Amino acid sequence: VVLVVVLAISTTTTTSAAPVSINVLFVGNSLTSSNNLPNVFKNLIADSTLISAGVISSSTGGGVSFREHALHVADYNKTELNLHTVEKIRSQHWDYVILQDQSGSYFYLDEPYLDTYGDPIYDKDGFFTEQYDPYPFQLVREAEDAGARAVFMQTWTSKSNLNTNFTSIIEHAYNNVAGRSHSLVAPAGAAFLKAKDSGMFDESDIYADDIHPSFIGTFLAACTIYSTITGASPKGLRLQNGALSNTAQDMLEQYAYNAWLEFKSRVQATYGCNQMFCIFFHGEYSIPTTTTPSTTAPAMTTTTNDECPLHDTPFHLFLGGFLTKSQDLKLSHELLDRHCVDDWTPCFNSSVGDNDFHKQCNYKGPTMGVFRVKHPRDSPHDGRIFGGYAPVSFKSRGSSVVVDERGDDVLLFRFDPEMHQRLQVITVVSEDNKDMYDYDHLGPIYGRVTDISLNEDLSLATFAVATERFDYPSTPVDFTNLWFAGSSSAHIDYAVVYYSPTLQALEPTPPPTTTTTTTT
Repeated sequence: VVLVVVLAISTTTTTSAAPVSINVLFVGNSLTSSNNLPNVFKNLIADSTLISAGVISSSTGGGVSFREHALHVADYNKTELNLHTVEKIRSQHWDYVILQDQSGSYFYLDEPYLDTYGDPIYDKDGFFTEQYDPYPFQLVREAEDAGARAVFMQTWTSKSNLNTNFTSIIEHAYNNVAGRSHSLVAPAGAAFLKAKDSGMFDESDIYADDIHPSFIGTFLAACTIYSTITGASPKGLRLQNGALSNTAQDMLEQYAYNAWLEFKSRVQATYGCNQMFCIFFHGEYSIPTTTTPSTTAPAMTTTTNDECPLHDTPFHLFLGGFLTKSQDLKLSHELLDRHCVDDWTPCFNSSVGDNDFHKQCNYKGPTMGVFRVKHPRDSPHDGRIFGGYAPVSFKSRGSSVVVDERGDDVLLFRFDPEMHQRLQVITVVSEDNKDMYDYDHLGPIYGRVTDISLNEDLSLATFAVATERFDYPSTPVDFTNLWFAGSSSAHIDYAVVYYSPTLQALEPTPPPTTTTTTTT
């Protein structure tokens, strides 16, 4: 089910002022058209002193999802589906848009699926960039271009699964997509559960079948939308069609408002609000600002940097190179969680310069190595990306290295070969004073048992995972020698190791290089 509502209300509205006229577009499927949710909402607000109905309209189709609603105008003649949602959003000014996806598609709104739930993106030469433009984000952009705020309407569970656990799973998915797009959420599913848990209504009162709402369910959804866009209780508002008694309306309106209040409390206790992620509420449409990061080198903090101003920088991309923007964003976030710096730059790049790893990268401070697989002969594993993070300098020690006393950990990672934007990270936990190895005649070696070992010019990697002897707490069930590159060794066609000059400046001064001068 997909639902889009578009509204805007002045934050200075008071009960003594004239109601603000709002234009609302509902975009959905049969969960929207059942009992005519737009009309129920219109009748509900007819009694409000805060808002009044301007244009109340809808764009619905049976069983459709965000995929169909986000269909490009130029492609309308390519489908028999008579659904012109984007065109309708563009047709006039709206005030808010509430997006509700198909009831069975909620998981697409959560990680790791959201980034690939959309249209593929191609570069100027027509090559697939391995990135997608998610359908819900497309609809949010259309709503904002029409002057609206987007409100994601959290769907409800099936009648047979109306419980706290399943409702929480759906809520998490809607929170994810709303937070990433800076939108609001109308927690209709939570209102269904609140009404059922009251003991005054059971599932047969709220549902018409296993998924579609009864009139009571539709009324709950309308009340939840009202609280979401006004921040006020709908209690006391009256439908004039006689479908529900005043007593029933009062109870349902209170359940919907309580569900919204509790939802707001959960969100504010669970999520922060910054440029990367923020769920909006009525009257709270600004993202907290932070001061400009200092140019003074920060202390080498190796714990999570929640207070780092860079966390409020949208889409911090530190690495570049051969990574997609989505991959860069995920690895950059791993680095930002450890160090409040944004000057990561290659000390080693296999495509340029001297390919002696230790000559280029010794005494550089923490480093992040990223490696791409390409065998001499074509292999189904070509293109896989894996790597490791070393929280201390390489120095050609000729021994194993323990790093736990720094409060940071060695990391192993890969991008999922089945879902290339999904980052999977394993934290190395020290045992026997071994976290990584540092030998002059080899490249970086990550892990207690040389889980990843590279040769000196970083053109060949071998993997010696020993899960029976060493099992890290975050080890996935499929962690074997094949986990990184699909084989126990791999040729590397592109290797980049990054370091931060800011963090390098905090390292001890390396010993001077001795040279011999011959006089003739």
